[in-house]
Amino acid sequence: MKHKALAVSLMAEQPISKYADGALRGVRLIEGVRFCRVFLGFGAMGRAAFSASLSTEAFLCADGKEAPLTYYVFDLAPDAEALPDYIKKYPQLSAEQYLPLPEAPLVRSFQSDVTDGGFPEKLIGVLKEEAFYHTQILISLGDRSKERRVALQLLSLLQRENMLDRVSTVVREGVSVRGTVELCDGGTLGDMEEMALRRHVAYDVLWSDKELDAAFSGKNGAKEGAKMLGEVVERAKKGFDTLSETKKYSNIFAVLSLFFKLRLLGLTLKKGKGGISEEQYLSLYQGGFPIERAEPKPYAWGVVSYGLDFPESVRTDFARMEHARWNGYMIACGYLPATLTEMRTLPKMGQSEEARRHGNLTTYEGLIAFRKLAAEVKGVSEKQADVICYDFQLMDDLFALLSGSDYCIT
Repeated sequence: MKHKALAVSLMAEQPISKYADGALRGVRLIEGVRFCRVFLGFGAMGRAAFSASLSTEAFLCADGKEAPLTYYVFDLAPDAEALPDYIKKYPQLSAEQYLPLPEAPLVRSFQSDVTDGGFPEKLIGVLKEEAFYHTQILISLGDRSKERRVALQLLSLLQRENMLDRVSTVVREGVSVRGTVELCDGGTLGDMEEMALRRHVAYDVLWSDKELDAAFSGKNGAKEGAKMLGEVVERAKKGFDTLSETKKYSNIFAVLSLFFKLRLLGLTLKKGKGGISEEQYLSLYQGGFPIERAEPKPYAWGVVSYGLDFPESVRTDFARMEHARWNGYMIACGYLPATLTEMRTLPKMGQSEEARRHGNLTTYEGLIAFRKLAAEVKGVSEKQADVICYDFQLMDDLFALLSGSDYCIT
């Protein structure tokens, strides 16, 4: 748990988008721009940070397609330990059996002793050759003195090569080196769990709770609804505690991705009150595709009205990023796409936590094909079968989610 908490702190405090100034046109990467994360050592900390990065960070290319981060792994035993099986197997899938396949993570692994005196120079050579726009190096070697020594060597070389503005180095807690970022004690995880609970209550329960709608539509709706609202929230809290780890962290990483996304707008989340207004946020976020509210609901979260047309806009770009991020999370959890046959013949269109299969593990455009297939299989309208709208919800209703929390947008 400590390693996950530290990985969450890394994604909150040092999202790679923090270094994206000058690399963006709108919220998309300028053509040819690439970002990289480097892992020096790949034990429990490195693997947790790798999964957290896959699960929270996703850029778009200039043409609107997803742009996976590049990952370099340097470890004494990368083949035996560093790379999970899903990274090795994923590119081997047969495209004819599935909806369009999303991009697999770009991972290169090397068997290396990163504590060897000559290693930092070799690493700098690799980074110079690749010319990434920005590289973040996570040093996690299990020995604080070694971490400190490697960090100092790297910083010295980066300064000599005039690369300090293109590389940030991060070390684990308890290793203080001038010029590096030190991970905090993991307190951010508790904050994310609290906000993930709020998201669970809002999206998974309140927005779809038919009992609540029925209570408010009755003669004594307000009184009955207020009582039922309390019951629904309590039920939701208990339900969140019983979620599998996969589903619980799905909520946590969705909320954590806000740190990455808001940086692309020049904003961030911070603890405390104040910050910008919702109107200021929406002026940056909507980008010509304004939010339309449905009928007011009798609880705190508003409900957005979604159709089947999602025009090109900053808002839609964030939905594309959200789906690419979710793909990354599911891949990190060992999921594979459900095949077309599985979606047609198995319950829940092949979705299975036990078998690690999901029909939505596809490109953003593939979700349109999915809703057509789902409408056919389930005998419902395309609007009822649509899942693209879910990728809009977190950013659309961000201020409602943050209300009552300890965070504001600045």
